[in-house]
Amino acid sequence: MLGSATHSTTVSFPSTALNPTNAAPLNLSSVWAKDERIDRIKEQAFKSFRLKAEKWNRFILTEENQKVLLDFLDKGQSQRLVLCTGPGGNLYVSNGQVLISWKTKLLYVLQKMPITKVSKSGYKQGIELGEVSYRLLDQVPVLISQVLLVILSNPKSYRGWPRVVLEDVRKHVEMLRSTAYVLQGHVARRTYLPLPTLMEHLDDEEAM
Repeated sequence: MLGSATHSTTVSFPSTALNPTNAAPLNLSSVWAKDERIDRIKEQAFKSFRLKAEKWNRFILTEENQKVLLDFLDKGQSQRLVLCTGPGGNLYVSNGQVLISWKTKLLYVLQKMPITKVSKSGYKQGIELGEVSYRLLDQVPVLISQVLLVILSNPKSYRGWPRVVLEDVRKHVEMLRSTAYVLQGHVARRTYLPLPTLMEHLDDEEAM
């Protein structure tokens, strides 16, 4: 599983959104220009995809894209958005329903809590934006460092475990993280040294 560096990303998009030329003749300034929630998504899309202004304008003028955004922001009909670029560098958005496979970075927008809408005044606290690589090896170290090891660092997560079991589990998780990191280097044709484990840090501190 770790050796698959060309993992194709399966994303869902409305079928009509796959044709960005189906743009509705709407006035941008009347609906979107003053919406800071849309500006936040736009800002991150430009940063993540190095998007050109003309591609964003074509995207936001498409009626189906507007519907997906409004369903997420104002109607609470979905808890997430997924954006990516496709053929021709065009931008696409989905809440995850129609299958499509492209080797492309994904930009996700998540509601932090199951709410009915993302308010214009509290959107900064209500949504979270981030990127996901289509390469599995790019995702594994992040999953281990920011999810598994964080869980293991919380005493409530392993209450009742014998200490020897906890140390063994943590050691294997950290070894997996280090292995994934080294494999990333092999794929990139670079030399990445194994990451030190928490147990090694503890041994060094005790030696001092």
